[in-house]
Amino acid sequence: MAGQLGKIVDYIDQLQRLDVGAAGAVGAEKPSVAVAAAAAATPGPPGPAPHAAPEADDVPRPCLPRESFLANAPAAQDGFLLVPEVRPAAPPPAHAAPAPKGGGQ
Repeated sequence: MAGQLGKIVDYIDQLQRLDVGAAGAVGAEKPSVAVAAAAAATPGPPGPAPHAAPEADDVPRPCLPRESFLANAPAAQDGFLLVPEVRPAAPPPAHAAPAPKGGGQ
């Protein structure tokens, strides 16, 4: 776990060293540019970051009509999508019986 924490701290240090002020009038780079810069500063094989996606304009588009969405849903009721209930695991008993002493000898 300490090794993982060290990697996280190193990555944060790399992000803090990025120069995002030279990106133009807005004052910040696009996230994909910052990710590519961080990947370039990271030792390893050359090339784009494995999770980098091609840039595309963020253009609003009409939403899928509710009826179409619900028609393709595995389960729906009263205009809502039905999903399986998620419950946490049952908590342990408040007071469990103590383990036998002496190893059962």
